[in-house]
Amino acid sequence: MAKEKTEKTTKTEAVKVAKEKKGVAKEKPKPVAKKTAKVETKKETVAQIHEEKAKRVLTINPLVSEKAVMMIESQNIITFEADRNATKHEIQKEIEDLFNVKVDEIRTLNAKNKKHAYVKLNSKFPAIDLATKLGMM
Repeated sequence: MAKEKTEKTTKTEAVKVAKEKKGVAKEKPKPVAKKTAKVETKKETVAQIHEEKAKRVLTINPLVSEKAVMMIESQNIITFEADRNATKHEIQKEIEDLFNVKVDEIRTLNAKNKKHAYVKLNSKFPAIDLATKLGMM
């Protein structure tokens, strides 16, 4: 019996060695579990995020073209170029604070990596007056 066991073990060892040479039965190394360090993230409330956005000053440039001048005269709308990531509410707040006017409506257009804001002013605040203050007319 001892011979039978040794014969079987030698055959299996021989098969293992042959497979290893062929590259068939190679065991893949087991991945080592990495210990992840806990990273403490700063949890901000929604109010804090809005305060940070409010502190940010937007760059708003008036656009002057034939179409813009016609819109000033006929529809009481002034066209501005704003930051690409600015929202309508941020643009409205910035314009109302800078020029002391009341904004009725804002339409935005994203074109050629720029954001154009069409700002309709309240009828109490003529856009032509604001345009002359800005030097557009």
